[in-house]
Amino acid sequence: NSLRRSKDLLNLPPKMIVRQIIDMNDAQAKLYEGIKTNVLEDIDRVNISTKSLLGKIVRLRQASTCPSMLTTKNVESSKIEYACELVDKICSDNEKVVIFSVFKEPLGVLQEKLKKYNPVLCTGDIPDLEVSKNIDKFQKDDSCKVFLGTISKCGTGITLTSASYEIFLDSSWTEGVETQAEDRCYRIGTNKTVIIYKLVCANTIDEHVQEILENKKLLADYIVDDK
Repeated sequence: NSLRRSKDLLNLPPKMIVRQIIDMNDAQAKLYEGIKTNVLEDIDRVNISTKSLLGKIVRLRQASTCPSMLTTKNVESSKIEYACELVDKICSDNEKVVIFSVFKEPLGVLQEKLKKYNPVLCTGDIPDLEVSKNIDKFQKDDSCKVFLGTISKCGTGITLTSASYEIFLDSSWTEGVETQAEDRCYRIGTNKTVIIYKLVCANTIDEHVQEILENKKLLADYIVDDK
């Protein structure tokens, strides 16, 4: 028999997840629909490879998070705009916030837009020593209000308990990976409710990713915890 320890046993305050549905601006929606049409046309081809299809699905996810990854045209991201508004509200209350993404590019955009909050950036192409220094700075420096990290680099093994807010620009396909990233702030030493915003563009692949994550969580709860 195996035993999975519940967070309840650690006597932590609650963790609250808020799925925020966002409407894309017209230019972003047009870009997304163009990519979606291309994907659907490719699916109709008998000889399309799984690798090719997955690559096109990634492009849909990029379009919903950070259009500048796909086009040189000036197409703003509704998610990034909303994230900036959230950060302004959070930091106005003298709180800190962790922002996660699957992709490094939107984090670079946010680093520029959120300069006044002295952000630190931690992605896979940043040396481990610098990442470690950035984590330490975020934890200890009151002027450093924003932590920007990719889920693959910062989703496990680090502690970010100086923040009680997280924003996910997008999500991992894997429920366990997603939960691990959420719990960078929700750990022993946490004394506040951790509020986690999941940004989801309406009528896009984002909604399907969230549905997959929820179904996987329900399955895991049933199999492991008999819920």
